[in-house]
Amino acid sequence: MKKRTYQYNAGGYAVDPSGGFVSLKTEPTETLRHRKKLLQADLWRNRRIRPAQVQNGQRPAEELPEMEQAVVKVMKAIQRINTELNHRKGKE
Repeated sequence: MKKRTYQYNAGGYAVDPSGGFVSLKTEPTETLRHRKKLLQADLWRNRRIRPAQVQNGQRPAEELPEMEQAVVKVMKAIQRINTELNHRKGKE
C-alpha cells in the first residue's frame, strides 16, 4: 500500500496534488491527528537536523531562508489542524 502524503501551501492550508484546496472539515478526526503527528515530526526535523547539516557543511548555507519558510508553513498547518480539532471537541 502506498504511503499517503499530505501537502500544504505557504499559508498552511491543505492542498491536493493538483494544488486545489482541501477542507479540513471533511477529514475524519483520526486523519487530522495523524497529519498533526507527521507535521510535528517534520517541524522537529526542520528546526534541529537541517540547520545542523548546514553547520556541518552537508547542506549549502543558502538553504537556511528556505528552511525558515518551511518551519513557518508547518507551524501554520499545525495551528489550522489544532483549530479544527478544538472546534470538534467543543461540539462533542
